[in-house]
Amino acid sequence: MNIIKKEKTDLSFRIYYSKRNRFRDNQEYDYPSLCTIFENNYAAIKVFIINNRKPKNKYSLIVAGNTIFDNDTLNIKIPYSYGVDCYEKNANIFFRIKDAPNKEDLTVYFNKNKAKILKDFLIEHKKAEAEFEEIKKMTINNKEWEIIYLEEKKYYYENNVCRGTETQEYKEIIKKLKELN
Repeated sequence: MNIIKKEKTDLSFRIYYSKRNRFRDNQEYDYPSLCTIFENNYAAIKVFIINNRKPKNKYSLIVAGNTIFDNDTLNIKIPYSYGVDCYEKNANIFFRIKDAPNKEDLTVYFNKNKAKILKDFLIEHKKAEAEFEEIKKMTINNKEWEIIYLEEKKYYYENNVCRGTETQEYKEIIKKLKELN
């Protein structure tokens, strides 16, 4: 994730007709990242300066990123702010840090407070990573866990996939289960 996007919709009643009869008058903005705060196999978190809809403080310093963990996994709280005027379809971390009248103020603020941004979240995330690695070590070569996993996949193909028992994946699952039992 290197760029986040924002669509600016024209609220006037001008209508553009396309070949597919869609009505749209949008302009898309791409915001390159200011820097990367954190990146490893489990998360990627970057900082962006974006335009917002406020009359005085027209720019926002935001953090956007993705982590494999969610709010229910390992008791980690994902930072998320509503009302941010841009998006990234894969981001589950979306947090507004500060608003300012110009980009330079936000850049100065970021350079002074880089170590403080999402500090608590990053500590919790590293703990969650360590716990996840421990769980992986306990279950990676465990026959019982593999049987439970394959039984769950078997159930999924039998009950949730149309003609799931005829698929190649289902046949491979049955073959592996027979080998393990």
